[in-house]
Amino acid sequence: MYYRSAIAVLIVFDLSRPKTFEEVRYWVNEVQQKGSQNTQLILLGNKVDIEARAVSQELGKQFAKQVGAKYYECSAATGEGVQQLFEEIASNWLNKKTASAGQQNLGLVEDLPQKKCC
Repeated sequence: MYYRSAIAVLIVFDLSRPKTFEEVRYWVNEVQQKGSQNTQLILLGNKVDIEARAVSQELGKQFAKQVGAKYYECSAATGEGVQQLFEEIASNWLNKKTASAGQQNLGLVEDLPQKKCC
């Protein structure tokens, strides 16, 4: 998997299947070891639209906080929460890019006077 220069990494799990939530830790470790420090790490609980929920929002948020990630829930079936998620990713990226642009030293070269040849 390639995510070294990714803006964000979304680790998605099924809110109705606790086993998928248990596997999130593996992927978090993978991203933390091989990804960039500037990459947004996002845990995303999917299937928020169904009632057979096995992973609570509180548990998801608690784990996300523990690993330094943001936590969202959505529904791939209905689209609930998807637009908000991507708007947040884009906004965070833009804010980081704007902040880092102000810190960069461009190293402009001073114009030297032209030599006259004749």
